[in-house]
Amino acid sequence: IVSGVVPEGFRFTEQTYYQKAVEDVRSKAGREYVNFNGGNYLFTYSKIQSNGSMLCSVIPERMIVKKANEVRKITFVVVILGSIIAIGLGTYIANGYSSSIRKVNNVLKLTEQGDLTHYTSIKRKDEFHILSKCINDVIDSMQRLIRKMIGTSTTVSKSAAVVSESSEILVNATRSISDAVNDIEKGVTQQAQDAESCL
Repeated sequence: IVSGVVPEGFRFTEQTYYQKAVEDVRSKAGREYVNFNGGNYLFTYSKIQSNGSMLCSVIPERMIVKKANEVRKITFVVVILGSIIAIGLGTYIANGYSSSIRKVNNVLKLTEQGDLTHYTSIKRKDEFHILSKCINDVIDSMQRLIRKMIGTSTTVSKSAAVVSESSEILVNATRSISDAVNDIEKGVTQQAQDAESCL
């Protein structure tokens, strides 16, 4: 079996590499590069034990290298395409993370300044969505707490006004009682003086 251009009158049995393979009784199969027809060829053989024949082939090195070069080119193209896809996908994912972090940071900065009217709106289905929901819940809780504090403050103010009014009434009543006691004291003193002058 010969692959490539076969010169006229070619016989394997006349080739030194063939004769060497036949004489090698220890080897059942083998291969080696040989110079044939002005070029490098891969000579392969396999001995068939049942009938003592030998299966041989001579393959031009350029055919082997050509296949290897084709595989190398295909591998190179696949690696380049895979790299482009990986870079594009990585950039897309990184931009998504960056956008989510920026939105969360903006809302947190506004919350830090006391503005509790802004919420995060992240539509993702990952941990950023959970983080966004937790931040929104914290803002809602702070708003409820402030409303309760305002309600309590209003109640305390009303109670303070009632206490102040009651205190004023009590002061006025105490003055009236003090004035009445003074009048009684004066009246008692006057009666005592009148009683003495009658005696």
